[in-house]
Amino acid sequence: MTEPPFNPDTGEKNWVETPGQVLCAQGSHANWVSVKDRLPEDGRSVLLAFPSGFMCVGRKMRHGEWHNGQGEVRDVTHWMPLPEPPKETH
Repeated sequence: MTEPPFNPDTGEKNWVETPGQVLCAQGSHANWVSVKDRLPEDGRSVLLAFPSGFMCVGRKMRHGEWHNGQGEVRDVTHWMPLPEPPKETH
């Protein structure tokens, strides 16, 4: 198991900068699904991984293309469901 990410400037544990670090900090780093094995539901937001190691949140559209908030993206190799949002406690 990997150590939770930390801020190299302050040493703060569980510091996150990227979606991948968020998921790693939550212990979900083993849930990647290859696009060769299975695709997410059309329009569902998921974490996308690329051959370069870059990750972003995006979604597969109805005609098979992938989009993030900036437009179409290519060469997606893996995807992972996003974690549940935090629950409010009052």
